[in-house]
Amino acid sequence: MIYDVSHLTRYQYDAPVAVNVCVLRLLPRSEDGQRVLEANVEVTPRPLTLAERADAFGNRVLKLRIETPHRELTLLSRARVVVERQRFAFDRFGASDELCDRLSGAPHP
Repeated sequence: MIYDVSHLTRYQYDAPVAVNVCVLRLLPRSEDGQRVLEANVEVTPRPLTLAERADAFGNRVLKLRIETPHRELTLLSRARVVVERQRFAFDRFGASDELCDRLSGAPHP
């Protein structure tokens, strides 16, 4: 199954902010059962620097620095992710095949 995911964060400040340094964890990662086809974060105002790294757990981390005076910071994250999960054996508890598929996210034949 393919998911299109978006997340919007908006910060509004009472006074202008001259410099803003942020560390963001807004991008999904590929792992067993999940493959990221594309992902990005739009930042307004535009950052002076933007770098991506992985943290100790493999999460995608963005570090950015904004030096444009602003009263609002907008972060819009968008991703397209393929999720392929194996069918979980809920049937050992007496659940129907259809219910097992719905609970595990697997397509029911």
